[in-house]
Amino acid sequence: MGKAIAGCLGVLASIAGILSLLVALDILHPFSLPSGSCFQGYVWRQANSFDHVCVTPAEATQVASDNSQAPSRVNPNGGPYGPDTCLQGYVWREAFSGDHVCVTPEQRQQVASDNSQAPSHTVP
Repeated sequence: MGKAIAGCLGVLASIAGILSLLVALDILHPFSLPSGSCFQGYVWRQANSFDHVCVTPAEATQVASDNSQAPSRVNPNGGPYGPDTCLQGYVWREAFSGDHVCVTPEQRQQVASDNSQAPSHTVP
């Protein structure tokens, strides 16, 4: 019985050694995330259900807040940009083509910055 356990431990040690070598050679990634996942510290923005730009949790919360307030930021009388014309002080967010949620100019700039940095926050 003792020899069988010792034999199993020897095999396990060999397997552990091989796995360690594969990790060291950058062949095996034991904690790799699926492609399109966000790196640690980032979450999907979800400006809509297809928006998978990785942003900080605080930014994702801001986007959700902007989405919930969207109807109150649109000019009820329309305007030069049609029925999606924003109230004074707001602009279209433009997180993606056709995104007409009205946000502050600073928030639109943040979204543009997030879009440009997306590749560095996402698992390829």
